[in-house]
Amino acid sequence: MFKNYLMKQFELHRSFEPQDLVKLCYQAAFGAEHILSNKEQAYNYLIYEFNNCEFSNEPLYEEISDDVVRVNIATWKNNNYSVDDLFKIFVNSATICNNGIEQFYMYIEETKNFLSLYGYDDLLDSLIQYLESYFAIGITSVHHSDEYRTYNHPSYRIVKKELLLKYLNTK
Repeated sequence: MFKNYLMKQFELHRSFEPQDLVKLCYQAAFGAEHILSNKEQAYNYLIYEFNNCEFSNEPLYEEISDDVVRVNIATWKNNNYSVDDLFKIFVNSATICNNGIEQFYMYIEETKNFLSLYGYDDLLDSLIQYLESYFAIGITSVHHSDEYRTYNHPSYRIVKKELLLKYLNTK
């Protein structure tokens, strides 16, 4: 259930804005497929993030769905794992999801139910309002909010859980 992943995200992070919730639902539904239009640019940006991240004691990865995880770049680096290996896993994770749209809508509904159930009424109202304009322009990836970036300093790559675990089992 997506609710369990939401619960964990709320435990790990703070300052969720509606767009951060939409981003989470989008990533959980579509994985990394939207990010890899330019492999060279994606690789160079990963190298930049890898070289500029500071020590982190955060978990190596966070599950955001049954199939998809966010790999923390700083923790990856702290474990002395290869940035090239992370990029390979990332590239191999970027496949088209056949049922991504349906999953996305389902995750959005589960998110609204979660917010209602756990008393995040203001965030639920903001999310509903945000979704009106979001759906009007079409389903697309969004960036983290400024507030989320300020408090959480996200630096990760979206990968398929099975590929990451396969890699980690060889280490």
